Amino acid sequence: ESDTLSTLAGSVLRGDSVLPALLERLRETFGMNTVTLLERRDDAANSIDPRHEPDQWRIVATTGGRPCRAPDDGDVDIPIDDNLALVLRGRALLAADQRIVAAFGAQAAVALHQQRLAEQAAAVAPLAEADRMRTALLSAVSHDLRAPLASALAAIESLRGTEVEFSPADREILLSTA
Repeated sequence: ESDTLSTLAGSVLRGDSVLPALLERLRETFGMNTVTLLERRDDAANSIDPRHEPDQWRIVATTGGRPCRAPDDGDVDIPIDDNLALVLRGRALLAADQRIVAAFGAQAAVALHQQRLAEQAAAVAPLAEADRMRTALLSAVSHDLRAPLASALAAIESLRGTEVEFSPADREILLSTA
């Protein structure tokens, strides 16, 4: 068990495609035909026992032969939580082996979560870049407009002021500047 769990931990820490590698390692370790990670559909209707209804589930990842479409489709069903199940087809497992498969299931859930976070980060990256570009553009435009606006405002304030009497030529220059 220790050896298998150590190998499991190592496989989770390596590579970009952790989830398929994890399922393949599980299939090879226990000599199974198929290993499938199922997730309950968001739009699934509430039923008394959804574990035998294929329309309640979707395949997240699978390896080996024909994938299982529902938790009851395989020889071993390891519920990870209410929405995830690890299903193996090939043979029944001893209770000790099922504990190890449950550890694989927990790691598969973590790998799935990490995969989804990476996908979300990749989707947000272009938005962050666009926001950075917009900020840079606004900063440049604001800098370029600041000096001419300051000159125009100073000319207008000078014309409005009552302390100084400007000649018609000076007033014309100030109006032209504004």
